[in-house]
Amino acid sequence: MNNSTLANTTLLDLDATKHAFADMVNITTLNSTTTCALSPHARAVSSVLTGFVGTILTGLSSGSHVVSMVSWICWFPSLRIVIVSFYQVYSVFRLDLPEGGEHFFKFLDQFYHHDLRGWHNEFFRGAVVAQVSFLGWMGWIYTTLYSPTIQVMWLQENWGEASTGLKFARAIGVGVAALPSTFDTRARYGQALGRIGGWPAAWLFAALTAASTTTLAGVLVIELGLVASELAESAQGDVIFVLYVVYTLFWTYHSLVFASPHDEAKDVSGGVRILAGAVTGAFQGLLVAAPAFGVMMSAPDHPGVGLSAYLRCEGTTWWQKLVAILP
Repeated sequence: MNNSTLANTTLLDLDATKHAFADMVNITTLNSTTTCALSPHARAVSSVLTGFVGTILTGLSSGSHVVSMVSWICWFPSLRIVIVSFYQVYSVFRLDLPEGGEHFFKFLDQFYHHDLRGWHNEFFRGAVVAQVSFLGWMGWIYTTLYSPTIQVMWLQENWGEASTGLKFARAIGVGVAALPSTFDTRARYGQALGRIGGWPAAWLFAALTAASTTTLAGVLVIELGLVASELAESAQGDVIFVLYVVYTLFWTYHSLVFASPHDEAKDVSGGVRILAGAVTGAFQGLLVAAPAFGVMMSAPDHPGVGLSAYLRCEGTTWWQKLVAILP
């Protein structure tokens, strides 16, 4: 072999090596991208937990009656949550505690002249207590401090990734998190803080409650808005949207009639009542989580990876991993 042939062979080998290295880099990049993305199936896991865990915590902290009402309304909760959040913010800016009851009806009188008091059903207010409890505090922390944080993070991570069905299922879970404060305002908890830390402590409690309800209302409206915009591209989208709006108006009116906000809740102390709340919450949780579970079971395993591999991925931030698993 002469020098010219040897040089040409060497150049060809170097060129082949360069292309092989480039292909290896591309494959590595592709694998890195793929392994650091949740599959559609795994993406729905946290939304299943959101509905199920949320109803159990509501049953434990607020009792079986409230969790039954929450599961009834959570499919069409947006307008009720928006109205009550506006009431809470309005009260806070007026330096009032949003106590609910007659205070809430007076707020409505400024905007709606049909008196709801005469239609109010005493069934919701039967056998109630006006005391603070450890489980009540747990429910407030979950609704006010935890849920707004995790729901905003989930929306940020899944804005363009979640399917239409998953966004709607997640909106149901957000409703479960926000609705308890629209039934039991827990103003008595703020008053208990006020007896310890003075009026500023009570006002801060009310402000945090109002801020959390407003945040969850915003997340819920955004998710439903994304669903509506995506459905608009389908042939039946307009019909589904109109039906949803009609049912939302119906649900909101009747839920405010039969279960308007009040600063009281049924007694959940004692082993039997706590067990009843947990069991009712678990049963209702199966119904509430059913849409998210259906989305999860029908979603494909690819592209992307399962939850376990995603949590081990080095290219994923800690908050993305939290969003993937926390309800």
